[in-house]
Amino acid sequence: MKNNGVNLITKHIDNRKRMFKGAFLSLLVMALLFTSCCASTGGVIGDNDNDIIKEPQKSGLNYFNSTDEIAEYLEASNVFSEVVYLGHVPRGIGIPMLDAVIEGITNVPETMSLQKSATNEASQDVDFSHTNVQVIGIDEGDFVKSDGKYFYVVREGEIAIVKAYPVDEAQKVASIKDFGINTHNTHLFLGEKKLAAITDLGETHLVRIYNTTDIENPVLIRKLEISGNKINTRQIGSIIYVISREAVKSADKLPWIKEGEAVYTAKPQDIGYFENAYGEGVVFNRVVAIDMEEESGFKQSIVLGSNDGNIYMSFENLYMTGTDTSEIPVILKELLKELCKLTNTQYIETNDIRRIVEQIRDIAEKIDADLADEFNKMVMSAQMKIHDALDNTKIYRFSIKDGDVEFKTAGTVKGKVLNQFSMDEHNGYFRIVVTEDKWNALESQNNLYVLNQDMKVVGELIGLAKGERIYSARFMGDKAYLITFRQIDPLFVIDLSLPEQPKLLGELKMPGFSDYLHPYDENHLIGIGKEIEAVVVRPNGMKEITTDLKLMLELPIVRTVEKGVKVSLFDVSDPLNPIEMGKFVIDNPSSRTLASQDHKAVLFCKEHNMLIIPVSYHENITKTGVRMPETEINNTMLTPDTPRVGVIPPRKYLDVWHGVYVFEVSPEVGVKLKGKIEHEEAILRSMYIDKVLYTLSVAEGIIKASDMESLTLLKDIDIKKEVKKGKTVLEEISDYPPIVETVKKDLAEYLGVNLKDIKVVSVEEVEWSDSSLGVGRGGFYLQVITPGYIVHLEHNGIVYKYHTDRRKSFVRAW
Repeated sequence: MKNNGVNLITKHIDNRKRMFKGAFLSLLVMALLFTSCCASTGGVIGDNDNDIIKEPQKSGLNYFNSTDEIAEYLEASNVFSEVVYLGHVPRGIGIPMLDAVIEGITNVPETMSLQKSATNEASQDVDFSHTNVQVIGIDEGDFVKSDGKYFYVVREGEIAIVKAYPVDEAQKVASIKDFGINTHNTHLFLGEKKLAAITDLGETHLVRIYNTTDIENPVLIRKLEISGNKINTRQIGSIIYVISREAVKSADKLPWIKEGEAVYTAKPQDIGYFENAYGEGVVFNRVVAIDMEEESGFKQSIVLGSNDGNIYMSFENLYMTGTDTSEIPVILKELLKELCKLTNTQYIETNDIRRIVEQIRDIAEKIDADLADEFNKMVMSAQMKIHDALDNTKIYRFSIKDGDVEFKTAGTVKGKVLNQFSMDEHNGYFRIVVTEDKWNALESQNNLYVLNQDMKVVGELIGLAKGERIYSARFMGDKAYLITFRQIDPLFVIDLSLPEQPKLLGELKMPGFSDYLHPYDENHLIGIGKEIEAVVVRPNGMKEITTDLKLMLELPIVRTVEKGVKVSLFDVSDPLNPIEMGKFVIDNPSSRTLASQDHKAVLFCKEHNMLIIPVSYHENITKTGVRMPETEINNTMLTPDTPRVGVIPPRKYLDVWHGVYVFEVSPEVGVKLKGKIEHEEAILRSMYIDKVLYTLSVAEGIIKASDMESLTLLKDIDIKKEVKKGKTVLEEISDYPPIVETVKKDLAEYLGVNLKDIKVVSVEEVEWSDSSLGVGRGGFYLQVITPGYIVHLEHNGIVYKYHTDRRKSFVRAW
């Protein structure tokens, strides 16, 4: 996407000046596209030029006094967009592209660990699993919840309520219909006789709370509509926290919340910002707290900034991360000074970024050929600095104690955060690990920072595993565990007992990597990831495939290849010498586990020493050739012309196995496969109640109930079937995105019928590969990912298909 933007710019530059102006414009486009993707904060325009880039106040935080101030802020933040137009991009290309980029930002999956929380009808005498969360006692939204007796499952336009315990009575008992677009955009929470559902509809999201006293007839008791995109959710006690972001469109369109007939619109005085922040695009970062036990009302806090979708929440604070671009105007100003010296041009002091860009552009237009090399060196140097500046992560801290939401302050560290497990709070300190990308990718490094509650760095450990990237992290009290990878997987153990002096204690090198780390106990850690086999070069020049760590460390590695899903058990009781005391590798190079991307797919039960993860892999991979046994692979000398062993044939020849692997994990046995449970479609979640293991395939519409010890099938629970008793709710409420109403009106006008006669059959959330909305019929289309919907409408038994974006564009696809 970024390269397309550069090409759009440089394509329109005169060939004679391409050598000079191309580098400069690439520099500006790089700044534009990076900051638009990150939706970072903007600077404030004051009464004169020198007010554009201001020194931060001591607190750094300010609040707007009027919509005029917000408009001035937005004017400054749109500078990069103006630069694109100055680069001779045809009008109508630049801004729509940025809209698509910002709108196409996807949510980052959350992660998990065991906890006890408020439930609907949970039996205190029955042991059952909860959604895995990072912090015990803080629940995280998921599309499946359990209270020890019932499962609540979001699937294909409904919430299915399934009686699960006792297993001989297991069946679907109720359905909440017309709910959402798909499984992946709704989060559920449970309270005392309450069910909450938060659904992202694109430009808005809904919070619905039901009374489940009569479980077969849930009643909608509250409904709130909130502007912006839901990016994450949390629950402490009866309070739900909804974290969202909303692209800033204009100064008079501020965040709002609607409950019933009342609409609450934020005031400028409610919105915080940082004066020294800068960037093309801005978003409203918002945290809304809603008490499920209250009949109405909410608390919220809003701050302008960037947002990458990563959050961490403790019982007192919520931390949100984004990109800090405040160094960019300083870099461009320094470039202008250097170019003025180079060309003997008078330097005009200004902090207005637009005038800085204009002066640089004027110099580029008039540069002499004999200064071209020096000019390009200066521009390249600035481009490298911008690249490094865009690697800064800003951390926003909100106080959320007792449901009182208040934005406090922000800080900056060098590098990018992987996910929520890369962050933690302990004894009043915030800890974070990041990967710092250099202009040369081989010079990347990993850093750990410790910040106080003012978001000031008080301790750091810089330069871990240079040339590698963080694949997973976990904080456990005074220790941090970090896994990086390029060719060999090191597990680092870091001591944080002295926050001001983080210290690397030990490291373990092994083949492969772990995408997810889960605590077993204070001395043991579970890793889920991939085994790696390497092609090494013997002294005689022959090549060999091996998983032998000794050979991989002694001989040159040509390349590494993923071998199969691996589950490891690490002993970290001696932090100076961590060891991999047990592992299991699925002997199939095509094997994959959802646990690598979505940690809620992991089910770990310490009491039973049981780990369950979903697995899928291709079967019968020998149909196009015999795959050599692993023992032969390890002992075979290979030449450069030897065919690759275990190559996966074309998809049409493959059978796919879906199911879960059930492991016994303990220091006594290491990692031992206990058995498998197979499904026809991919399994997304596993749960247990008492001694029954339940595995859920949403696509299949089946929950399999199996004996937890023998893994024998006890019952198939069909969650697709219609409920014969009870009733459905929300059938009279339309919660589809506004574009659906637009296409309904189009079809009604086309057919010449009443709007009420047009029925919505289905609405599917999609991402089109370009702005043609999947119906390329000639003409020019932007080559950008365009989020939208496939809408099926029906009239008189005939179904009509529409392709849309998320705003107002659509095409008839019939």
